[in-house]
Amino acid sequence: MVDVRRMVLEDVAEVSRLRVAGWQAAYRGIIPDSYLDAMDAEADARQRATWRSKGIDLVAHDEKERLTGWCCSGPAGAAGHTEIFTLYVRPELIGSGIGAALLAATHRHWTALGVEGFQLWVLRGNKAARRFYERFGYAPDGTAEAYEYDGVAVEEVRYRRSAG
Repeated sequence: MVDVRRMVLEDVAEVSRLRVAGWQAAYRGIIPDSYLDAMDAEADARQRATWRSKGIDLVAHDEKERLTGWCCSGPAGAAGHTEIFTLYVRPELIGSGIGAALLAATHRHWTALGVEGFQLWVLRGNKAARRFYERFGYAPDGTAEAYEYDGVAVEEVRYRRSAG
């Protein structure tokens, strides 16, 4: 069973550990190992504890109250749209329905507020994530941006879907 609820301050340290583990598992072979190996969950937690989202942070917990996933979303640059900024699930639990539950709860939240559509960015080389989002009606819109990680350019593609 997945319990999805709003993130609270007590979740920050675990969310940061989840984020680092998620990057290191999902992006190995896409982003340089030097960048991934230098990631620090404690530093991320210190920064995250002072950061305030303009949107909503949802977390998933299992029946033993362990944090199993996190989704952060908020207003996108396009009027009437929401952006999914992050969606991470514990690497060993990918495919268990946690990501689907978080994404569905995020969609319900913003659709109830009247958004017209959703967008997100995904690394071009992250085929598993791209397939996941495509199952939920997201499709690339032709927009891409490159970011540099330890001297290596990595491209992200934008995906969109309507709120309906």
